[in-house]
Amino acid sequence: MSNHWFEFRQFRIEQPAGVFRVGTDGVLLGAWAGAGRSDAVSILDIGTGTGLIALMLAQRFPQALITAIEPDKESFEVATGNATASPWHDRITVINSSLDEYLSSGPEEYDLIVSNPPFYNHALKNPDPRKASFRHSGSLSVNDIVAAARSLLAGTGALSLVLPWAEGNVAVANAALAGLYCSRMTKVRPLAASPFNRLLLEVEREKPGCAVNILTLGHPSHGGYTRDYIELTRDFYPGF
Repeated sequence: MSNHWFEFRQFRIEQPAGVFRVGTDGVLLGAWAGAGRSDAVSILDIGTGTGLIALMLAQRFPQALITAIEPDKESFEVATGNATASPWHDRITVINSSLDEYLSSGPEEYDLIVSNPPFYNHALKNPDPRKASFRHSGSLSVNDIVAAARSLLAGTGALSLVLPWAEGNVAVANAALAGLYCSRMTKVRPLAASPFNRLLLEVEREKPGCAVNILTLGHPSHGGYTRDYIELTRDFYPGF
């Protein structure tokens, strides 16, 4: 049986049965989002789950105040506990709210907005509606997040997402139609010979040009991680 917790270098994520567990997507986004934006002082995490990405960003951005919203009550309680137990409990606020509810509250503007959204649009859904909502976009679409970011981002702010490859490429075009343009993109694949299966995407109001690179996670020969993945995540994984 897998652990009900995941130990990082500076914090622990409790992840009891019934909540979305720590995965590579969340770790990638938490380590990648907002690179080069060390002056960010306000960050919003949409759909925080266990609070993983919010805590990673609290570690990376020591001056930032972080708001993490989560509509699922059980996940909200877990995220609150994880934030409270962390070294950055005084800089993280977890709110039990849907995105629509949060928007109606008249929130502030943010220097950085992040989300690891539900995305399996076509796969067979879990018969439990609550569990299905963790990974299906019926309750929160990428277009919803982009539209919210368009109104919530500060002038030079950015929205960072991790998406499946196909949905990510569609999101680039849809974000541009909404007035948010690609500034960074990382194409992610499990092995050098594998097709790309994830896209890390950062968009903003300006059109600075889109910096594109490739991240390969593993070595086929010895089963370990690549130097690039280790460098990206070494501040978080204890073994790196």
